[in-house]
Amino acid sequence: MDRFFLTVALLCVAPITQGADAIYLALDGSGEDRRGASYLQKPLHESWGIEPRTFYYVPWSGECRKTHDEISSVKSQLHNLVKLSQTRGQPLVVVGHSWGSVLAYRAILELGRAGTIGVNAVTVFVTMGSPLNAQSRISDLSVRDYGAWEGPESIAEYVGSWRNYWISGDNISGPIPNAQENPPTPYWFSRLINAHRAYFRNSRILKGIGNDVASDLQHFAIEASGS
Repeated sequence: MDRFFLTVALLCVAPITQGADAIYLALDGSGEDRRGASYLQKPLHESWGIEPRTFYYVPWSGECRKTHDEISSVKSQLHNLVKLSQTRGQPLVVVGHSWGSVLAYRAILELGRAGTIGVNAVTVFVTMGSPLNAQSRISDLSVRDYGAWEGPESIAEYVGSWRNYWISGDNISGPIPNAQENPPTPYWFSRLINAHRAYFRNSRILKGIGNDVASDLQHFAIEASGS
């Protein structure tokens, strides 16, 4: 059941606009593919223009019962990227798919509470196919037992904006109340086969998410410049 449920990923990304300098961190719960790479690397390269040389990831077991033991690796990588983004003056976007959104959430929460990262350390937090606050029994039990969900307000201080994407046909996902910009993915996508992977396998969905992220980044860039 763990392998079926944990089709996951976590990314930390900079702007997805053309020519933008970027830093990326990926975490795949289902493990490496045959090339020893993240399963999100190719679709994000093709859809968002992410270059392989700027794409990094941390492999983990892909088993939710080991979440507490392995979260330290996620926090370490996220902390390093927060420092790098601040040094370079680049925005940071964290993207989590499925259980990757749980790991991302816990990493942000624990680093923030420890005072390791500060206000809006993560410019945009994107969750897709997330079991956080999902209504399915499997998701609820898994997050309760392994993810320790404490609500969206718990990380609001450390995240500039939060976008959540879910599909009605994906019974692992669901709405996250009070997450900023929380639109449900269009209804017709609910008819897709394997809707839980459609976020990165369907180019229309992935490009739409990318456009939303780019819009948020542009907003924060204008706000930071004071213009």
